[in-house]
Amino acid sequence: MKKTIKILFSTVMAMSILAVTTFAGEWVTDSYGRWYNNGDGTYPTASWQWIDENNDGIAECYYFDEDGYNLRCTTTPDGYYVNSSGAWVKDDVVQTKTVDDKESAQVKDNSEINRKVLEEYKHMLYKDPDLVPYAGTNREFYFGVIDVDRDGIYELNLYTPGNGNANMNGFLLYYNEVSQSVKKVEKFYDPLYILPNNQFFTFYSHMGLDFHVFSKVNGDWIKTESLFGYQSIKDIDDNMKIEAYSNVATGRDDMVELTQSNIKKYLSGDGISTETTDVNELKELIVLLYEYLYELWN
Repeated sequence: MKKTIKILFSTVMAMSILAVTTFAGEWVTDSYGRWYNNGDGTYPTASWQWIDENNDGIAECYYFDEDGYNLRCTTTPDGYYVNSSGAWVKDDVVQTKTVDDKESAQVKDNSEINRKVLEEYKHMLYKDPDLVPYAGTNREFYFGVIDVDRDGIYELNLYTPGNGNANMNGFLLYYNEVSQSVKKVEKFYDPLYILPNNQFFTFYSHMGLDFHVFSKVNGDWIKTESLFGYQSIKDIDDNMKIEAYSNVATGRDDMVELTQSNIKKYLSGDGISTETTDVNELKELIVLLYEYLYELWN
C-alpha cells in the first residue's frame, strides 16, 4: 500500500520510454527506503533480483524485503551479506553476471512467434488427449502463463490435482526453438519456480519434499536432478541443495483456474503473464518441515 500511488506514477513515466526501450525498470526512493519498479507496475518482494544498476552490461544481485524495499549493509534472511548499495557480496567481492545486450531485441523479435505459440497452446488444450479435461471427474484444472527462459515466448504450465496425494498430473507446454515446434513435458507438480541459467524446479510436499529440477537442453525442457529432502535427519545433502535452489529462485507462476474466460483472457494476442516474484512459499514450508523433524527426532 505504501507504494501504490508512486508505482502508478512511475509506470506512466516508464510507458513513455517503452517505445524505444524494451525494459524500463528504475530505482525509486521514498520516505521508507529504496525499491525497484520493474517498469510494468510490479516490484520484487521478499526475493533476489539481478539488476544492471548503471547500465554497463554487468548486473548485480539485490535483495528486497516483504514490502519491496532494498536491504543494505546487512545480512539477508537467507544468510547472505549485502553492501551499502544493497548488492550481494561474497568474500568482499560484489557478485555480478553479464547482461546480454541482445536479450531485449530477441524478446521483441519473438513477439510474433509468441502469438502463434499461444494459439497452438489453445488448440492443444482442446485436442491433445493428455490435456483435454477428463469427463465425469470432479477434478479442478489450473494453468499459469510464464516466460521461464526469458526469450519473449511464454510457456504454459498446466496442473491437475489428483485425489488425495496420488495422481497429481502436470504438464509444461513450451516452444522448442531448435525444432521450431510446440512440445510438452510431464512435470507432475506445481508450483513452478524460475531459476537462473534456463532452469526451473517443482516440488510436492508430503512428510518431506519431492523436488525436481528441469533444464533447457537443445530446446527441450528435461528433468536433470531429483532431490528428496526433509523426510529424515539423513537428508542433509539434499536439504542443502534444495535450500540453495530456493534462495536463487527469481519468480514463480501464480496459477488461475482453467476456464473458457481465463483461456481467452490470458492466451489471446500477446498473452498475459501470471508470474509473481513472491517466492516465499517454499522457504516457509522448509521452516515448517524443520520444526516437524525437530519434534520427531527429539
